[in-house]
Amino acid sequence: MVRALVLAVAVTLAPYPAQHQGSGREPTRATVVFAGTNFRPHSALVDYEIGASCCPATTVGNVNVFVFEHAGVACSKLDAAKSARFFSYTIETDGKRLPVGHPPPTAFFQQASFNVLGNTTGFQPGVSIVFTRIDTSPAGTWHGRIHVPHNSFHGRSYAFNGTFAATWCGTRH
Repeated sequence: MVRALVLAVAVTLAPYPAQHQGSGREPTRATVVFAGTNFRPHSALVDYEIGASCCPATTVGNVNVFVFEHAGVACSKLDAAKSARFFSYTIETDGKRLPVGHPPPTAFFQQASFNVLGNTTGFQPGVSIVFTRIDTSPAGTWHGRIHVPHNSFHGRSYAFNGTFAATWCGTRH
């Protein structure tokens, strides 16, 4: 049963389409407040993840930009890097190409998340991402900027304003 479900997911959505667009050169640099403390980004990765959605129950394809405090996080270490706190920005594209130079359409679900092992604090209203370069070549680099306005949750502050240079990790299931 599980094997049939995995095959159905793989058949439903294809990998993120080839895209080589834009000339952005922004570094990974941002001013970030993470649960009321400073967060200094040093590395970033981007992937396209095909998986199950909870609400409604369906298969979705998400582009995820991950920003880490540790320098030199490689695609092969993405899952291990998530054991420390990290920031992520998710766009539900379902296999559609993302625009370069302006925000994705508002019809694409988007969420900025501040993550620690076992806990995610996510925000949607007012968040934005603009890609200035998308390169799906092996080990290509995606560049852009992210803005998350100041928010409070359970008495803690969260905000992100900065840029990223994220290594492309490809499609994951």
